[in-house]
Amino acid sequence: MQHRQPSNKYMSAFSFAVIILFFTSSVFAKSPANVPSKKGTVLGLTWSQATEQMERRNPLMKAARAGLDVFKSKLSQAQWAYFPKFNLEAALAPTPQISGSAVETVVDFDHWGVLMTTKISMVQPIYTFGKIASLSRAAEHGVVIGHALVEAARLELRYRLAQAWYGMQLVSELERILGEGKKWLSRAEKKMASQRKADSDDYKQNEHLRLKTRVSEFFAMEAENTELRVQAEEGMRLLIQGLPKVTVGPSSLQPIPLHLSEASTYWNLAKKSEPRLQATRAQERAKGALSDLKKAKLWPDLVVVGEAGTSYSDVVDVQQSELTGSSYNGSSAAALLALRWNLDFPTLVGQLDEARAISRKSSHEARLKENTLELKVRTLYRRLKNKQKLIGVYSKSQKAAQGWLLSAWELYDDGFGEFRMVMEALVQFYGKKVAYLRTVFEFNVLVHEFSQAVGVDITTFNPGNKNIQGSSELGSSLNR
Repeated sequence: MQHRQPSNKYMSAFSFAVIILFFTSSVFAKSPANVPSKKGTVLGLTWSQATEQMERRNPLMKAARAGLDVFKSKLSQAQWAYFPKFNLEAALAPTPQISGSAVETVVDFDHWGVLMTTKISMVQPIYTFGKIASLSRAAEHGVVIGHALVEAARLELRYRLAQAWYGMQLVSELERILGEGKKWLSRAEKKMASQRKADSDDYKQNEHLRLKTRVSEFFAMEAENTELRVQAEEGMRLLIQGLPKVTVGPSSLQPIPLHLSEASTYWNLAKKSEPRLQATRAQERAKGALSDLKKAKLWPDLVVVGEAGTSYSDVVDVQQSELTGSSYNGSSAAALLALRWNLDFPTLVGQLDEARAISRKSSHEARLKENTLELKVRTLYRRLKNKQKLIGVYSKSQKAAQGWLLSAWELYDDGFGEFRMVMEALVQFYGKKVAYLRTVFEFNVLVHEFSQAVGVDITTFNPGNKNIQGSSELGSSLNR
């Protein structure tokens, strides 16, 4: 889910919207308290509540966890290969009466009975030249891949949630500004209309006409902001499945507190913690283990084979069967040491070459993934640093523009200034305000994108902790 960034249209629209000359301090007021929730609506979710609901409900997380279960099942299958395999066969059939001896047999079709046989066989591996061990190693690396993909899904969802979450906060901030602007536009229109009716010397026809022509652009901006709200709410609804409507808790958009360390620190962290890189490395090791498995298949298996069976018939004398050599009535058992060897060497050698090529390919892909990730981490780091500087610049410029606006209004109100000067100061103030809000939104989303690239929440990362590993599910697997 991609959310649109605040466009330059906001800047131009705010340039023409004459907003709050008298009450500039209200722009910085805190958000109103949460209203009671309506039926089917969840209001005021905190970030931790939203992430908990999302990770529990979202199908991407469910699919990732199901994928992990698949890998765990494969590991269980590989581990059971060390144990004996049993096979049970049972049969029940009608049979005519049979009497006599193994030399001369008499079959009486006038009398019928039943024949029941049961046979159980067993194969116990003794030595397989590393086949089972290679298969188990591949399955263990598969479980690591599963954990890594679960963590990758979690970080991806949190990044998408940040886009919707801070998008809703941005829209709420802009709506407050627009609400105050609509009130002041109405006041300004009434004041100029009153001046025109009274034929006042303070009335400026050009300024009045300018105000009227810009009203439509103001309402167009309001419509676009409504569209952004719908997109953010729909994104939140799709991320947190099962809740018809979700609103965020604190609606005041503030930059995430963050102290950035050196870029190399985060790259070293990403090499140990980024889940997709860990999955790629685990895949490389799994492919190597499968290559070892193909090599081991060139050698035989040493196994113990055992078999036990029993037969019973109520119309057959105890004797040996002329066809099978086994008794119609009674039991038998046997065990022996056997050698199983697939001698189709051309096929086995071809499969080995293929597995080795796949392993080499996986190794090169891991190196490529690492290089790509390093570029991404360093690029996002530089963007974060720039956004932090811009936030500081816009914060200071807002204060200067606010002072300019108040000064221009006082001069105009005392009759020493012109309305256009007030408009220019107003455009600068709200232009800086919107630029500040837009930059804070982009910065906050970028923090989560950077956390996704590093594999760790960078807002809680302590550079002094050298042993940090990804999150809970992935960390235990990587430490194996």
